[in-house]
Amino acid sequence: MGTQTENKGFGQSTCLCSVHLADKSGQQALSIVRRIQDFITENLYICSDKILSGLGKMYSGGGDFTKNIDEYGGEGTAEFVDKAIQIYCEKNEEVE
Repeated sequence: MGTQTENKGFGQSTCLCSVHLADKSGQQALSIVRRIQDFITENLYICSDKILSGLGKMYSGGGDFTKNIDEYGGEGTAEFVDKAIQIYCEKNEEVE
C-alpha cells in the first residue's frame, strides 16, 4: 500500500531497530542515523541536527512513539535509537 518513498524510509528504520542488538561499536547505527536524516530532508522537510535530536528525544520520551518503537524492535529500542541520534548530533557539533 505504501509508496516507494515510504518503503525506503521504513527500511531505514527497520535497519536501525535490528542494529539495536548487533552493533557493539555504534558505527553502523550512526551510519543509519545519517541515512534517516538524509531521507527526512530529501522527502519531508529539512532535518537539521537540532530537529533530529528532538525526534530522538520524542522517540524515547514515553507514550505511543516509545511503545510502538519498542513493540516493533524489542524492549529498549526507542532508547537505543535516541542514544544513537544524540551521539550522532554531538559528533556533528564537534566537527563544526
